[in-house]
Amino acid sequence: MTESKKEYNEDTVKEEELVEIPRFKPWRLYKCSKSEKIRLKKFQKQTKKRIIVSNHQTLIDIPLLHSLIGCSFLSKGSVKKAPFIGITNTITQGMYMYRNVKNSLLIDQLKKRYENDDYVPLCIFAEGTTTNGEGVITFRKGAFETGYTIHPVRVEYKGGFPFKFTQTCFTHQSLLFLILSIFANPINYVEVTYLEPYEPSEEEKKDAILFATNMRKKYSKDTNLPEYEGSFRDCIEFSKIINKVRNQENNQKIKQNIKKQN
Repeated sequence: MTESKKEYNEDTVKEEELVEIPRFKPWRLYKCSKSEKIRLKKFQKQTKKRIIVSNHQTLIDIPLLHSLIGCSFLSKGSVKKAPFIGITNTITQGMYMYRNVKNSLLIDQLKKRYENDDYVPLCIFAEGTTTNGEGVITFRKGAFETGYTIHPVRVEYKGGFPFKFTQTCFTHQSLLFLILSIFANPINYVEVTYLEPYEPSEEEKKDAILFATNMRKKYSKDTNLPEYEGSFRDCIEFSKIINKVRNQENNQKIKQNIKKQN
């Protein structure tokens, strides 16, 4: 008997599935044992009413930012069912977004969350995917449709192994490879920069795409990173190409082995 997949749409998704308030206040699940170098830059008084936008390079980003800021994260709906990660995101007041659900429903929940002091700050990876940290790709407009002030953060990994020899962003590698690459060295040097908050203009509050575009330009300028036109779809296409090349190489090896046996 096959289990039917749950379909999510505007009618079936309940409010508590988008935002879940735990029975107890969130506590720090992670104790970062990595070496951290933190640089502050014009960061105004920290309050709970914050939407944080950060770059996303690797698995370390989430426990690192949670430990330093005490924030929760906006994740895709499938993360909720992931072992350990799903329950961790839920009890730390994480939010979920689902396909086939109107974006307006998510925006309404973001606004309600912003006005409720029971919630911790929410961190959104505006690029929508992991990158190698060498540039800034297109910002998705979701985080900017609320029209609220954005508190940008940059996470930068400083050279040492494994970041010196391999990219630990999600592309074609397996999850096991990423984990081994990250934790192969007991110390990873990280620099976290709190950038100046971005206050949108009245025009930007009415146009999320304009808001996201201008915010991206400011982020690029403050971090001295170039802008690149790219998105999560490009990552998918890249993975398809890599897998296709690997399959071709494997097929050639199989043919060569068959010839040798004959």
